[in-house]
Amino acid sequence: MQASELADPRPYLDGGELLLSVGMWLDPAVGAAALNEQAAASVWGLVEVGVVGFGFGVGVQHADVPSALVTAADSVGLDAAGTAQHSAGRRRPPRGLAGHRAGHLRGSRTRL
Repeated sequence: MQASELADPRPYLDGGELLLSVGMWLDPAVGAAALNEQAAASVWGLVEVGVVGFGFGVGVQHADVPSALVTAADSVGLDAAGTAQHSAGRRRPPRGLAGHRAGHLRGSRTRL
C-alpha cells in the first residue's frame, strides 16, 4: 500500500501496490476535456507500472470521486474504490465509483 499526491508517482512505485490518494494532483479547474485527459493519462500510468488498485479519498480535495477518474479506471479494468473522510464518528458513503469495483477491494482486504 502506498499513498501519493504526486501528479506522476510512477518513479516511486514497484508494481503490485494499492495506491491511495485524495486527488491533489487532479485539477477540476482545467475543464472537462482536460480533466478527462489528465485522469486517463494518470490511470494508464498506474496500470503501466503494475498498480493493482486505487483508493480515492473524498472530502479533502474533492467532494466526490471525479467521474473522469471512474471512467478512466473502468476503461482499463483498474480496481478502484472511494473512501470517505471520517468526521465525529460518522461515515458518508463515497459516491461515484462502481459498486462492483469497490466491492472487489472490500473483499480483498488483508489485516495490516
